[in-house]
Amino acid sequence: MNIPSMKLALSRLPHLDYIFADCCNMMCLEVAYELKDVTDYLFGSPAEIPAAGAPYDKVVTEMFNTNISSVYKNIIDHYRDSKSVPLSCVKTSEMVNLANATKAVLKNMKAKHGDAFNYP
Repeated sequence: MNIPSMKLALSRLPHLDYIFADCCNMMCLEVAYELKDVTDYLFGSPAEIPAAGAPYDKVVTEMFNTNISSVYKNIIDHYRDSKSVPLSCVKTSEMVNLANATKAVLKNMKAKHGDAFNYP
């Protein structure tokens, strides 16, 4: 899956509250950063997902829960309880702050340790 192409396609739709990615290796900082402008939250796993996928009988019900503050926790709990697979949820509006903090840490590490910590 080409994430920049996915972002482009999703940018033509109304802004999404969340994206639930029930696919292998969808949770990484690069994906969350790329999708930060098209969704408020990204659900995904940094691991392989079993062939059966999510416990849809429980997860889909949560997607229609009007108590939005519990939706994110409940989806993760249902997923973990039925699959024992890691799933996380990232608030994408914080991705720029994370990128800036990471850049500052890398700059500091380079100042202390030289070229072993090169970055763009």
